[in-house]
Order: sequence, then C-alpha cells, then structure tokens
Amino acid sequence: MELSARIGLWAFAFFCYVGILVVSESFTLKGSDSPVIATVGTDVILPCQLSPRTNAKQMEVRWHSSEIPGLTHHYVNGQDDPQKQNPHYRGRTELFKEELPNGNVSLLLKKVQVADGGSYVCFIGNKSNYLEGLMELKVGAVGTGPMISVHRSQDQAVTLTCSSEGWYPEPAILWTDRHGQRQNSTMSSVKDVQGLHNIQSHMDVKDNKNQVLVCQLQSNFWDQTRQSALQLSSKAILFQRVCLGSRRQGNRAGLTFCGPGAKHICGPPREGVGGKSTVGQELGLVSGAREGSG
Repeated sequence: MELSARIGLWAFAFFCYVGILVVSESFTLKGSDSPVIATVGTDVILPCQLSPRTNAKQMEVRWHSSEIPGLTHHYVNGQDDPQKQNPHYRGRTELFKEELPNGNVSLLLKKVQVADGGSYVCFIGNKSNYLEGLMELKVGAVGTGPMISVHRSQDQAVTLTCSSEGWYPEPAILWTDRHGQRQNSTMSSVKDVQGLHNIQSHMDVKDNKNQVLVCQLQSNFWDQTRQSALQLSSKAILFQRVCLGSRRQGNRAGLTFCGPGAKHICGPPREGVGGKSTVGQELGLVSGAREGSG
C-alpha cells in the first residue's frame, strides 16, 4: 500500500476516534449529587438526565446496583428487557417512557425494601458510546410507638419491658425518669424477614412509688423519636401514654401525665366523663400497660 494511502487511513481512524471522544464530551449524564432518601414500603425515583436533552428512545438504558448483582432494569431496542434483570427487582422498576424523548432516563423503584439501599449507576448509549450517572439510595423506616409491659414477680419485684417494631437502621433506646435522668436497662434487637429491627428493652424498677418512667427510641437516620411514658404507684399502673415527635423536642415532647395524683409535665390534663381525669386523645395512640406476674 502506498504511503499516502496509509496516511489517509491513519488520518481517518484518528478522526473517527476523536469523533467518539467529542460525542462523549458533548453530552453528560447526571444522576444525583446528594443521596436519595426513601422510606421502606414507598415508591422512589432515582434521577438520571441526559444533557443537553437528547432523544433516548432508541438508546440502550441499563441500571445497576452496587449491592445486588445483575441488572436492576434494562431497556433496549425501544422496549424493556427483563431477561437479565435480577428477580429482586422484578415487577418493581419502570422507566418514564414519555420522558425518554427528553433524555430523562430516571427509574421508578416501587415498594422500596431495606435491601434496595446502596449505590446505583445508570448507563445510556448506542453502539459506539456510553455515558453513566451515579447516585446513592438510602433506605430507612421509623418503627411503631413503643409499648411498655409490666412484670411483677412473686416477691413483688417489678420489671418493665419496652417493645417497638419496624425500625431501620437500628435505633438507640433509653429509659429516663420524669426529670430526664437516664436509667439502667438492657436491650435486644431481632431482624424480621424484611430486615427491619424489632426492639425490646428491659428495666428493673427498684422503687415503684409514684414513679413516671419514659422509654424513648431515637432514630439518627430520620431525626425522629418514638416514646412512651408510664406512671407506677405502689398499688397499680395509673396510665401509659405513647408519643411521637422530633428529637428536637427533647425527652418531654408532647407528654401529658394524667391520672389520680399525677403531675402534668407538658400541657394541661383533659377532663373525662364525670370530671375524672383522663389521657388526651389528640395523638390517637393511648393504651394501657400490660401487667403480668411470675
């Protein structure tokens, strides 16, 4: 082959290579700079946008998770292709087809599970060029309002058990008295089939004369608390009150202690039938404590 012909081929190959780079540098695929937050059981959108806006209807779109092998979602030849999709995501992912002409390849992830948390990559491209966008999905759940049960042994020793279900990640739990002083306790946590934490905490009561004790669970992930207050007397359990609130409200968030001889820590008591004091119903989560004996 003549030298001039070889130079021509090299030049053609060089410009083709440069052309691919130009295509790659002319477009960007943007995911999310900040973590995407989702609650277990809800739907969430993982954002991914081609810029400048370009019709992606005939491009290949692939979504991958760093935690779960295989494809999270696959779109090719103008349609979804579930063959290589991990069964974990089957029936729970969807592209916004009407947005593909605008370069929007965001993914709708339905009924979020604990295992869905992690880093995600969206790929988009054609035969000669691929772009990728990155993001992180953080998953959490705030559990039920804690319930306090009372166990009184034959020698009249009293143990309180505080129970709450459905937390992720695992919350911190503490007991305090009416003045906010921490009390000694033990805690156990068991994961259910969904990966959510079911919590129990036990506290021995040395003096049960007119004590007000508060069990509080704190989620650092959501900056939320769930707490329940119980007043004990030497003869009976006067009441239990479950409260929900933000950690910024502190240990006494929304507590109203009512009952015979009870003091009111936050807010006035409400009058019940016949002028008897009762616990307010504004939270709709009032319940009596359960008492057992050994």
